[in-house]
Amino acid sequence: EVVVLELSSYQTDLARALTPDVAVFTNLSPDHLDRHSGHGGYFAAKRRLFAEGGPDRAVIGVDEPEGTLPGGVSWPSGRPMTG
Repeated sequence: EVVVLELSSYQTDLARALTPDVAVFTNLSPDHLDRHSGHGGYFAAKRRLFAEGGPDRAVIGVDEPEGTLPGGVSWPSGRPMTG
C-alpha cells in the first residue's frame, strides 16, 4: 500500500510522529515566517520530516534560491545529497 501526502510546515510542526519511508523536500519559501518566528523556525518545522525516525530515502531539492539550505545544516544521516 502506498500513501502520498503533501505536508505544509504547519502540519510537520504539529504532527506527533513522522516516520515516512520516503520524504521529499522541495523548497523553502518565505510563506509562513510569521508563524515560525523567522526563517530558522520555518526550516526547523520542515526538517522535522527528516528527523524523527527519518525516512529510508530522501530527495532534497535546492535548485531555487528559496530552497537553499541554511549554512551549517546537518541532516540526520549526516550525508546530504543534492543534485
